[in-house]
Amino acid sequence: MNDTVFRTRIVEPAAQDTPQAPKGDGMEPVKETTVEPPFMDYEKMKGQPFLVDHYELGALWNRGDMYSEAFIPEVTAINKYLDYAISKGDVNNTTESVKKELNRIEKMINVRPDQRKTMRIGLVAEYVKFLMKSDYVKKESAKYGMI
Repeated sequence: MNDTVFRTRIVEPAAQDTPQAPKGDGMEPVKETTVEPPFMDYEKMKGQPFLVDHYELGALWNRGDMYSEAFIPEVTAINKYLDYAISKGDVNNTTESVKKELNRIEKMINVRPDQRKTMRIGLVAEYVKFLMKSDYVKKESAKYGMI
């Protein structure tokens, strides 16, 4: 009966210095999302105006030569109109709403989808300038009671 062992010593492995999170505590790695920024903040976050991406002017936008500023007046005019429409409340401050507004304008002025992008942006810019001028005339005439 002397050979009976009631207890044995269990040696535990050395504790690790780095604490590990228990499974299922909700701590998962952050996944990258594809949420589009608002239209007004698009240029700050992406480094170029939304219209450059919408009309796919990437290769024509920042060339670094004498033609690199070819679309700046058009993009500036359209951005100015869209900022005005957003601040007035006619268009939401989302890229999806801006796309719909641009498509509405293109449909209104009979721009075909198979036309060159440079032609499309020029036509839209001229129409937007017309809209801004006509809105200015409406405001001025209302200001002086001519309507």
